[in-house]
Amino acid sequence: MTANGQTNLAMEVDDHPPAASPQPTPGGYNISWSNLGYTVKQGKKGEKQILTGMSGIVHQGSVVAVLGASGAGKSSFLDVLAGRKLQSDVSGTVEINGRTDIPIRHVSRYCVQEEALFGNLTVQDTLMYAADFNLPKSTPRKEKARIVREAMEDFGLTEQKKTIIGTPLRKGCSGGQIRRVSVASQVIGMKEGILFLGESSMALDFDFLEFPTGFINFCP
Repeated sequence: MTANGQTNLAMEVDDHPPAASPQPTPGGYNISWSNLGYTVKQGKKGEKQILTGMSGIVHQGSVVAVLGASGAGKSSFLDVLAGRKLQSDVSGTVEINGRTDIPIRHVSRYCVQEEALFGNLTVQDTLMYAADFNLPKSTPRKEKARIVREAMEDFGLTEQKKTIIGTPLRKGCSGGQIRRVSVASQVIGMKEGILFLGESSMALDFDFLEFPTGFINFCP
């Protein structure tokens, strides 16, 4: 797989054997891409090819690391897979369980590189806000509180639940804690699916986390 026509992007995947085409899998999602390309327009300079000829497949329960030098197109690759780029700039196909009619946004979450959290909210309030947004409206308040409590326990944030995220004028959580809050806010209410993690999230120690086998984790 190449990016910018020069720099190689490498992916490290666990030891799932490759397959020609993903099949519908109970309790999870497989994702594959074929001849994927991405081009950006540069005004008078014309177009620049960022990604070209990329093909691959990842099965449910996998953790994938996308490796490459700075500017190799790692984040662009994730953005294209996650449906975050204009389709007019993208070529090739992305399939979920062998189908192109399943919108990727319906089965995935994306934790961006830049933290997008409200600095004046506490950790608990931030995750409750995420629960209000991600869980069905019919979910009782007590159930949301339980889910948030479990998320804080899973991500090692219980002791910081009353600590604000922090602003330039008010000290709050540490950088590592903020990254954990950011990831936790994305997985709340998500029992299975594809989780895309931006580069800042990779400073985390994920050894203490156990994602369900239905998850695929993409990490640049």
